Parts: sequence; structure tokens; C-alpha cells
Amino acid sequence: MVGYAMRYEVTSLGTGQGKPIFAWSLGGVRYYICRDQFYSGVTFTFPNVVKPTRGARLLVYSGGIIANFATACLLCFILYFNPDNMIWWIGLGTACLCLSWSIIPWRNLQNAFSSQNDGANIVDILWPRKSSDELVTPETLSRYLAILKFLQGVGDYKGLYFYATSLLPAFLYYTEGEDAKWVLSCLASLEQIENKHQFEHALLRAHIGLAEDDLANTEEALDEAERLYTENHEEYYGLTLQWLRFSWLLKAKRPADALKIVDMMIALHPIEENAETAVTLLTCRLHAVLDLHGLDGGLKVYEEYLQKRSFYETDALDLNVAHALAKAYGKADEWQAAERHYREALALATKMGSLPHADRELIDDAQVCFAHLELTNDFELAQAKEALNRSIKEKRVAEKRQAHLIFLQRRNAEMAFGCICVSLLIFVVARQDGEGVDFGSYLSTFSLVAAFMIVPIYLYGGFDRGFRPFVAPIILLLTVLPWLAAFLVIHSV
Repeated sequence: MVGYAMRYEVTSLGTGQGKPIFAWSLGGVRYYICRDQFYSGVTFTFPNVVKPTRGARLLVYSGGIIANFATACLLCFILYFNPDNMIWWIGLGTACLCLSWSIIPWRNLQNAFSSQNDGANIVDILWPRKSSDELVTPETLSRYLAILKFLQGVGDYKGLYFYATSLLPAFLYYTEGEDAKWVLSCLASLEQIENKHQFEHALLRAHIGLAEDDLANTEEALDEAERLYTENHEEYYGLTLQWLRFSWLLKAKRPADALKIVDMMIALHPIEENAETAVTLLTCRLHAVLDLHGLDGGLKVYEEYLQKRSFYETDALDLNVAHALAKAYGKADEWQAAERHYREALALATKMGSLPHADRELIDDAQVCFAHLELTNDFELAQAKEALNRSIKEKRVAEKRQAHLIFLQRRNAEMAFGCICVSLLIFVVARQDGEGVDFGSYLSTFSLVAAFMIVPIYLYGGFDRGFRPFVAPIILLLTVLPWLAAFLVIHSV
């Protein structure tokens, strides 16, 4: 409800992960229940505007917190007039537990993509981390791809394309390094999905063609996307579409047309409204001007970038700019200046460590420059090579971790099964306890015990110990024995 009020589009909501038990569509929203980790849930929402305000983002992430708080307040009001009813007290305890679980920030990598709760998201909005920390590493990209596969599995095609196209810039980081084939194969698999959203599908095809240097297919996909954009007024995707067209024009050796597009985008996105987009577009303008006017024009754009980078500082953009200037100086045979910018780029690549910007192209270009200056066994170049190797290794580790996460899901599914068994055991004991306890008390107690069992399940899942799945229910039973004892004492009084 909050998402709709803030002009967000809700594409799916439900509980669990893995394969769906069943799913259905109602009012354009996909509802589902999955067989693994059904005690967890997620709502996929996407903004209908290019850059939602901070207030809108805060309210969207606060939706569950508001609902739990309202429920707790309602139960407090009821208990004021009926303080002896145990059912309402149990409901209040459950609401408070869910409220604290949502509002206290925590991050957890126990499953394929659930990394943080609403409280952590709110903290990130109020106190954003440095931009360089938000760049996509192979492990986080692996989780993003897991989300795409999950959305495909539950049949949320609209959410899938929303998510895929919103991650296009992140995927692009990987199309220039050793991870290109890996990411492109994942993106290409999305093309096999039933084409229910033609505009998003055209954007996806354009990106794949651009990354593979297939300019003909890229142009065809962009033309189709622009036609559908005009017909359907897809406001959210305007910037993505123009960015893809700009990138295609640069690769097609048409810098003048590319410069017109980027200037239009800069005019539509002033730095006062969206610093991240404005500074990023300046780096795009630098590439176009360097191709069209050479160093003379490029240095003017570089000066403007230095003046405005304080609005949005990120190592990734600094590396991009340093590499572009180094290549331009190299083309002008000014190797001393090129060396200075190559060293800046190599230092940034090494600082960013395993991020994919420490790619082979930068290292190869720097080697050519250092060869002209007769520099051999350069320390900074060796460090950058080490960072590149670390990036490749991290990608392989991410693939292994993804397989391990599948194991964790299976283990947690058995933990949930253990939760049901214990709850049913408590229910049977309650039935044998005597008379005078109605079905509502049984059901409420069942819900309360199940709710508190979620805590040890999540705590255990975050350790990643790798125990065999059958061990999980045993650990769960030992964890809930105190609750079972307390329950028996209460009902024996």
C-alpha cells in the first residue's frame, strides 16, 4: 500500500524461496508461496520515476514496520479494555517481535539474495555508504543473478525485466573483463523467457548486443525500444535507453551524435537534482569529446569533472576518467602525461581490489605506455595484475558460494520442517493437558512458538558452518526445549 502511494509498482509478493508450491496473478501482482524458507518473505517493488526521493524510499522500506507498529497499537488498545485475555497478549508479543525484527538493522547472507532487512535499508538511505563501497563485486552480482532466476521461477516477468534493466550498468562492468562470458550467458538466458514485456526485452537485447560488439543487432533492438518507449511513455527507462543509444553511437564511431545525446541528458538531469547521474554523465561526455575534439576539448570537460566530482565521489568514475585521459595522451604521443594518468588508474584499480575495473584492457594499455618509456618490472603494474587475478579468483569463489547457498536453503527447509514438528508436538501436548482451553488458544500458542523459532533459525543460518541438513532439526529441537518447558508449566497451573 505504501509502495502504491509513493508511485512504486508492486510486481510480486509472497513467502519463501526456491521453487513455488503455487503462484497466481491478481491485479497485475504475482502472489506466490515457495517450498523453501517459507518463514521469510519479500515484496518486489520498483519506482515509476527515474530517481525517487529519499522520503519516498524511506516510506516504502518502512511499510512493514508501520504495519507491525499499527498492529501493536491496536492490540494495546484492545488490551486496555480486556487485559485478562491471553490471546491478545500473545498477539501483542508476536507483533512486537516482528516489529523489532524489522526495525533493528541486520545483514545476513544465509540465502541466495536476502542480504539485509528493512531497518538496514533505512540506515543506508539516511547514512549512505561511500559510492565505491556500493559497486558490484562478483559475489553480489551472483546474488543479483539469483534474484533474476527466482523471479523467473515464480512467474514475475515484469519484475524480472525491471530488475534486469536496472542492473544493466552493473552488468556492463563485467563485459570488459574476464567475467564477460559468464555474465553475458546469464543475460542471454533471460532472452529465452516468454516475451511478455516487449520494451524491457528490447533493452535487454540492446545491452547484450552492445557488450558483444554486435552493432547491427544493437541498433535494431534500440530502434524497437525507442518505438515502444514513444508508444507507452515508459518514464522509468528514459535514461537507460538514452545511455544505451549513447554507448552504441560511440562504438559506431559517431561521436558527434553521441555528444548531442549526452548533452541532452545532462540538461535533463542537473547536478542539484541528481548528483550521481549528473557526474556519471560528465564522464560519458568526456569520452565523446575526446573522440570528437581530442585532448583540447577533453581537458575542458576534465576540469568541469574535477569541479563537480565533490557532489558524487567514486573511485570507479575516477578510474574511468583517468584511463580515458591516459589513452588520449597516448594517441597524442605525450607518453609522460599518459604515464601519470595510467599510474593514477592503476592505483585506483589496485585500491578497488577485486572489482572488475582492474581489467585486462587497462593493464595492456599501461604496458604499451611503459614500454615506450622503457619502464620494466613496474611495481604499480604488478599490483594491478594481482588485483585482476584476485577478481578472477573471487568470481570463481562466488560460483562455489552459490552452490553452497543451495545447500543452505535445503538445510533451512529441514529446519522449518523441524519447526512444524515441534509446534505440532506442543499442540498435541496442549490437547492432552485438559479442558478449558479453546482452539484459539492453541492456534495463538502455535503462532507464538513458531515466531520465536524463526530467531534461532536465522541465527544458525548465518553461521554457514556447513553441517549436514539432518543436523538442523536436532539443533532446532534443543533450542526450543526451554519454550516447550515453559509452555507445559503454564498449562499445568
